[in-house]
Amino acid sequence: MAQFLKGKYRGFYQAGSSECVRDIFRFRQVKDGKLSMEVTRRDMESTFHRFWRYENSTMSLVPVDENEPRLGGKVQVKSFVVDFRTLTLAF
Repeated sequence: MAQFLKGKYRGFYQAGSSECVRDIFRFRQVKDGKLSMEVTRRDMESTFHRFWRYENSTMSLVPVDENEPRLGGKVQVKSFVVDFRTLTLAF
């Protein structure tokens, strides 16, 4: 977890019918062994930069052996997604 990059990252892409959408990724360490990732996608061509999608995920890293975390383990992810274009929720 110590080598994980924390912070805010931006990306600009062509997606769907829009020539430019902006994705913002925010990563932070919630506590030891847990990461939080938040992603927002906005349409940069619309007047008010409307939201396309919002995603909030929490990743838990569970090692096989607490004393040797490099041996591997499993990852549990809880995710919440709202797609504003289709007005759908996903868990």
